[in-house]
Amino acid sequence: MASLPTRIVLCGPNMVGKTQVSMMWAGLRDTPAVKYDPTKNLRIVETTAIADDEPINLQIWDLSGEASAVNNFILVRKAVHGAVIVLNPNNPGCVDSLAFWYQKIVDGAIPHSSCFILWLTKDTETADLPHLPALFASMASYQTNLAPERLDSLRGVLNDFAGRVSAAAEAKLRSEETTLLMSPVGSFRAD
Repeated sequence: MASLPTRIVLCGPNMVGKTQVSMMWAGLRDTPAVKYDPTKNLRIVETTAIADDEPINLQIWDLSGEASAVNNFILVRKAVHGAVIVLNPNNPGCVDSLAFWYQKIVDGAIPHSSCFILWLTKDTETADLPHLPALFASMASYQTNLAPERLDSLRGVLNDFAGRVSAAAEAKLRSEETTLLMSPVGSFRAD
């Protein structure tokens, strides 16, 4: 188990189901809430995810899709190890929304291997996925809905993703520690 939590942000526009996903992923809910309750700025849910039979200390950062969350973007970019961009493919502006959230949260801060596009439709809806620009081709994606019979599959996919993000974050930390330890004495200054 990682000593520090793996932090993954769920981001995307309003009312796509980010909070529903975070609560279901953490095992706090098995069915979607009936009433919409918008997230105010940021909600952090802590849980233990299991990937490859290994526990992962996980923090799911549920970021509001409201304009008021803009002030949190810099904090989130610096603090998280991975991102899940949640979109409804039935929403007409979903590709523009993907580009917006990518630019605000991911671009230059999180490697594509630690990013995931979750195409989420309501209830039992299905949708054809839109054509995406080449920029997003290397990002993993998954399409589902919040029907109870799909929950175990969704949790499994998200836990596997968390396992990959956790491994990448630990490798980066080890690399940074090694670089620091191997640096000549006096080469670092406190400013």
